[in-house]
Amino acid sequence: MARSEGRGPVAARARGWSCHAEVVSPATSAAPDPLRVAMVCLGNICRSPMAAAVAGALVAEAGLSGRIVVGSFGTAGYHVGKAADPVAARRRRGWPADGHRTRRLGAADLAHSGLVLCADRANVAAVQRLDRLGASRSKIYLLRAYDPAVSAGDDQLAVT
Repeated sequence: MARSEGRGPVAARARGWSCHAEVVSPATSAAPDPLRVAMVCLGNICRSPMAAAVAGALVAEAGLSGRIVVGSFGTAGYHVGKAADPVAARRRRGWPADGHRTRRLGAADLAHSGLVLCADRANVAAVQRLDRLGASRSKIYLLRAYDPAVSAGDDQLAVT
């Protein structure tokens, strides 16, 4: 079943679920491990660092910095270790790019991520190939799956 047919974050929102990390009171139990969100594009030099910067700012604004950790990765190793593209960084209109070094998504990164948001279908396919056993399929989505302007039946969200 495609995520656009009743599964995934858009469908969950349509059913009244919110998409956020569970908040546990420190007085009643130990803090849970943070939700690790991986933003993924091809080279990790433009789109996924931008997505991670925006998502990180939203997480901080919501007061969830200790509960949600956002990182960015590429599916190819073309630029590993390099800084974000300076032209793309200027286009970000103030989003932070300082200290970013490109990384390629590995099997361990995929296993430790609670949510993987891909920039396009080619990235989804590359991440799914990395997930040889299919254990992570339920946490791989297109980034637009969290776009409130996209309806649950939109074919743009299908990643199967």
